[in-house]
Amino acid sequence: MRSGKRVWLVLLLSAPGTALAQEDDSAPAAATPAVVERVEPETAKLPERIYRKGNLRVSVRCAETWASPDTGLSLTVDGRALDAKRLNGRWSFYSDVDSDGNVDSGEVWIPSDVGYLLEPGRHHVVIGAPGCTPAEFDMDAYADHTQHAEGRLAIADPSLLGPVGAPDGLGELLGVWYGAVPAGTSTDSIFHAKATLDPTGHAPGAAFSSSIERRHWALAVDMSFMRSTITGQVTQPQLGGAAPATAAFSGSRTVFANQLRIGARLPLQLVALEAGGGLGLQWWLDSTSVVGNVGNAFMTPPHGVDGSFYVPLWVGATIKPFCNWGVQLMGQYDIHPTSTANDALGLMAGVLYQPSAACSEPAGIRVAPR
Repeated sequence: MRSGKRVWLVLLLSAPGTALAQEDDSAPAAATPAVVERVEPETAKLPERIYRKGNLRVSVRCAETWASPDTGLSLTVDGRALDAKRLNGRWSFYSDVDSDGNVDSGEVWIPSDVGYLLEPGRHHVVIGAPGCTPAEFDMDAYADHTQHAEGRLAIADPSLLGPVGAPDGLGELLGVWYGAVPAGTSTDSIFHAKATLDPTGHAPGAAFSSSIERRHWALAVDMSFMRSTITGQVTQPQLGGAAPATAAFSGSRTVFANQLRIGARLPLQLVALEAGGGLGLQWWLDSTSVVGNVGNAFMTPPHGVDGSFYVPLWVGATIKPFCNWGVQLMGQYDIHPTSTANDALGLMAGVLYQPSAACSEPAGIRVAPR
């Protein structure tokens, strides 16, 4: 009888409906994970060809610079900054054959615009770049075709204004050169003749220069040519132990020079002031003959090619009353480390063609489908 009561008691205690069989309410309940539905932005539903390159493609210039994210291009849409989707462009194949018949080929990336993704609809867009005034406009972004924003931002930085503010092409100068004729003592390496030139001074010549000038720096390659009459004395040892012979000579010296210049630039709207240094090579060709009768003495006056390198210290000014045309003046002092007797002052002046699209093209942004 007692065993039966125990069985009933166990069954009663184990029943889920009894208070004794319930779990402790103080134990934490297991958390149920929440299911959040992901809502994709409207731009993710654009066609692949538009989603990949953007439905707003921007190609604008600020002064001499094509604006890109790397050069500070910014874009806000309805007051919020928007990152670029990608830099669009194309690969261009090139092939070249040198004088030895070797083929050099490859590919180069040519950027065309910066792509952005906008939600379809009406938007207020602001495009900006360093040194220029931001451009604002309202536009419609579409899901099925692309809008292109192209043009030029108005310049805000005063140093970039005017014909000299922001040149963007290769400058070419044709002018005159007025420089010193090298007059240092020279020695013939074969016949050991020592030639001493009379003071020659300076002589006029021609000059040609190609330059790249940007906001605050300038780089140029100059070439010059001049020709001058020279005179002097030549002293040469004689055979058989005879005393050295001396004779006068006269003739011409043709001087060539090539130099690389680099320096700082200060644009002042119509005038740009520049200064810097560089490295040059000067060489000359002599054609001379002995003056008068020297008897039986064998004489070798200066002949052939000689030269030396030098360091030009220069200052210059570019004056441009027009967007693409002006004049350039330069003075330099050449230091010849291996021939200090040839250290001298030189002057160059010429007509300069230096394109500046920022000066000749009006500011403005055009937005149109394509």
